[in-house]
Amino acid sequence: MHKLPAILSSTIISLCSSFVISTPLRANEVSYKLVNGDVITGILINELSTDKLKVINHPELGRINIKTSSIYVEPKLKTQLDLGLNGTSTGSDNSFGYEIFTKTLYKGEVNELDIGTSLQRKTSNGKNSVDNFSIDVRFDRFLSNEFGVFLYSDFQYNSLNIIGKNESLSAIGVSRSILNTDKQSLLLSTGPSFNWYGGGANCYIDPECGKLLTGAILTAEYEWQISEKLKLEIEDIFSKGLTNDGISSNNFSTNFRFYPFSQKDLNMALRYEINYDTQSDPNTDTSYSFLLGTEF
Repeated sequence: MHKLPAILSSTIISLCSSFVISTPLRANEVSYKLVNGDVITGILINELSTDKLKVINHPELGRINIKTSSIYVEPKLKTQLDLGLNGTSTGSDNSFGYEIFTKTLYKGEVNELDIGTSLQRKTSNGKNSVDNFSIDVRFDRFLSNEFGVFLYSDFQYNSLNIIGKNESLSAIGVSRSILNTDKQSLLLSTGPSFNWYGGGANCYIDPECGKLLTGAILTAEYEWQISEKLKLEIEDIFSKGLTNDGISSNNFSTNFRFYPFSQKDLNMALRYEINYDTQSDPNTDTSYSFLLGTEF
């Protein structure tokens, strides 16, 4: 038996290694979330997969056929509707009643539109009826995985306020995604703002009431999917006047949600909200709510 020369042998080994390294892999690892909430991870077999059927090789279960119709697809448009009971403390006034929240979210590839509304109907100290209403709209355009720009506008009506029954806040600025995983997300935003408040029996004694004021805004939005059945949502909006250093406001709200079913069609939530505004009288509004909600 003749041995190959060392140079020829090493050349053949080098060519074979080069061929193996440069040959692309046909299979790749994928993870599919099913409509029933299960998650299956494995190696996708492209040669056997079609638009209607995905075939993967699972490390423990072997080859699995998955119908495309059973794979969960995140909807671009979804709405959260919450109904419930609440208790509110505004200054020395205590009230109890019901409320309705809606939150509609559209997610595109680089754009996101968020529209929220709330309506509260309460009985104040067992006598007077109290109405609170708010609507906020936010548009985001993401320039990269971390940075983006946003437009924000909010209107609130509080019938208990004797100064600033009506208030609006608008802003434009930049945002940064600090955290964005399957379980948690944190988005910070800041920019110049424009604030107006008016209405109420004592509006005439406030020199700023009814005027358009300039300022700055800082917002934070945090979500944490603690488990399949528990979710924490926190939002904080702080604004500060530039023309008048004594003007500031902070709106903080948090929802703790429980999903009893895997499809997450129905949920229950405890909500806490506190609003502080130097332009309103009374300047602090605190509410607690128990909500039943659905997402569609």
